[in-house]
Amino acid sequence: MKSHDITRRELMLAGMALAAPAGAFAQSARPTQLIVGFPAGGGIDLLARLMASQLRAHTPEPVVVDNKAGVAGRLALEHIKRAPADGSALLLTPDFPLTIFPHIYKKLAYQPLQDFTAVAACARSELVLSVGPMVPSNVNTVPELVKWMQAHPDKADYASSGPGGVLHLLGVMFSQATGVQMTHVPFRGSAPALQALVGGHVAASFNAVGEALPFKASGGLRPIATFGAKRSRYLPETPCMVELGYPNVQADTWLGVFAPPRLPQALVEQWHTRITSVVNSSEYIASLDKLSMEPLTLKPAALASLVKTDIERWAPVVKASGFTADE
Repeated sequence: MKSHDITRRELMLAGMALAAPAGAFAQSARPTQLIVGFPAGGGIDLLARLMASQLRAHTPEPVVVDNKAGVAGRLALEHIKRAPADGSALLLTPDFPLTIFPHIYKKLAYQPLQDFTAVAACARSELVLSVGPMVPSNVNTVPELVKWMQAHPDKADYASSGPGGVLHLLGVMFSQATGVQMTHVPFRGSAPALQALVGGHVAASFNAVGEALPFKASGGLRPIATFGAKRSRYLPETPCMVELGYPNVQADTWLGVFAPPRLPQALVEQWHTRITSVVNSSEYIASLDKLSMEPLTLKPAALASLVKTDIERWAPVVKASGFTADE
């Protein structure tokens, strides 16, 4: 845990200058807002501040992070939908408000494929299934875990960072593929979910690899499987579901930058070039590596296509989960 905390402090320091009041910037250059739909200090906020800090080398105007936290990231998307289409405001968001929420919320104030302009991808995070001390130490593979859960249905549960997110639905996907019935136990974030796992209150948990690694190092959990197309370089001894014979059980999380609708193509290309230059920089890649994340670059059209593909891919999984929300 200590090294993980240090990493977060290092990334926060990288963006400290962004907290300066607007008057501290040269008056001739209007700051560009990089909107984030989550509170300051979290992983997405830290990534945004790192991005904004390094964009200074590529933009004549300052880039400042503006946290518009609320309703699981949706508030920021609603804001950027209404922002001027002049490049003065951009949104850095994870995938799920765009790809999963359309299937969950009966009333959504935006249309992912119509209300935003895809600009650039910036990072991806691999996912892992881990077990904690509730599960006997001789259970270390997917077949062994399935067999144990089938024999102990009262203990066949898993934690996630909240209902309706990628990790919740990854559990649904895993259950469908393996035939084991698991009960979802949602928490308000990954930290309490992992604490419940290592405390022996739940059997398993789905998490980002970078979140699970500190607990693996301390012996609090045992990784069982990852969900990429191949093994994670951060967990090289842990098999992925594809190699275990489950080719359709694949998922990760990604983050991208989006702009208001109808942003002129020249500005789309300009910001894509700037952001991609940051993503390809050694400093940015090294900072991501500390969080066990990887850089991701996509052309605007490819990013828009990814949103569409993921919306279609998650539809049957959300339907199988039976989860909906009215808010």
